[in-house]
Amino acid sequence: MPVDKHDIAIVGAGPAGSAAAYFLARGGLDVALIDKAAFPRDKTCGDGVSPRALHVLDQMGLLADLAARSFRVNRLDFYTPNSRLCVADVPRMNGLPDYTLVVPRFILDDEIRKRALSAGAKFYQVDITDSIKDGDRIVGVKGNGATVSARLTVIATGAATRLLGQTGFLHGKPALMVAARQYFENLPPVADRLEFYFDHIPLPGYGWLFPTSPTSANIGLGYIGPRANSPRTLLENFYRDHPRVRELIKDGTPVGPIKGYPLRVDFPDATVMVEGGIAVGEAIGLVNPFTGEGIDYALESAQIAAECILAARDYTLNGLRDYPRRLNARFRHYFVIITRMRNFFYNTFMLNRLFGRGANNRYIRKTVMNICFGETDPLQAFSPKMMWELFKP
Repeated sequence: MPVDKHDIAIVGAGPAGSAAAYFLARGGLDVALIDKAAFPRDKTCGDGVSPRALHVLDQMGLLADLAARSFRVNRLDFYTPNSRLCVADVPRMNGLPDYTLVVPRFILDDEIRKRALSAGAKFYQVDITDSIKDGDRIVGVKGNGATVSARLTVIATGAATRLLGQTGFLHGKPALMVAARQYFENLPPVADRLEFYFDHIPLPGYGWLFPTSPTSANIGLGYIGPRANSPRTLLENFYRDHPRVRELIKDGTPVGPIKGYPLRVDFPDATVMVEGGIAVGEAIGLVNPFTGEGIDYALESAQIAAECILAARDYTLNGLRDYPRRLNARFRHYFVIITRMRNFFYNTFMLNRLFGRGANNRYIRKTVMNICFGETDPLQAFSPKMMWELFKP
């Protein structure tokens, strides 16, 4: 079996893998980017791209083109469990866009991948089935009659756990959210806003409507509770039970089936590095447990990984020790506290307080938005000021 040799082998060509490939290839390394799918390919997701993610895409030279092929959103609508509406603007944050884009992953992932190839990465369409090891060290990957050897392997396989388990990154079942989404066309005109629903759904979780054009949308539901229902059943019940969504889609045209998917939200407990390998993005649980956002963390962790790899003298655990240190500095505190925030607020009483009071309280709205978009320490959700605003007479 022929062996292709590279400096870096990256398994998974989603946003994390392709962004890592771009930054590494641009830095002069010989990079193999590997995915089992032919691109462009669909990926089940809510499709919302946050200001922090847009900032990284801008650094990659992709923002202008993606903005022309997506739907721009400047506002967020939250429907409380008692069906009250809270309206918030996308916050203005230092050096970041003050809007989000809704970009179908069919477009987004392929554009990032093509950007990596333009920087010099080589793409392999291979279904990786196992790693290659020299003792305890990963020295490459193999599958479908192809073998790729590398000085370092980067795993960017999202919530798929097979390769993570084989390579020592995963030692048990990770903490997961479940979600499902479906596209609709021929809807009544929808505004430039992301809609979040905490009413007529099981908690803890939320429904969403993210417009992909003035008359089309990605509609879905995420859930992190103990119910045994499948994500598909939860979404079908949402269509049936939510009066606004039911009215919007009654004459709409579904585009494709409902697709369910898991989301890893266990970053504080994840293994991020083994001998000969590191992992990025959702493969290390970098999905926001409160909002479900994952694209930003995929891109940011990919950029951090590339910077650490390019600066390393060798690819040993000691040589790459800055990678877990920088990941923890950027994400650990936020994820630990945002998980506690989810556990505290994701119930009927507190969501009615948070977004009900927030409808007329600028401090609450601004604090919550800045926390969700990563601009403010989530500890502010538990500050004396926030508690007073939530519970004052």
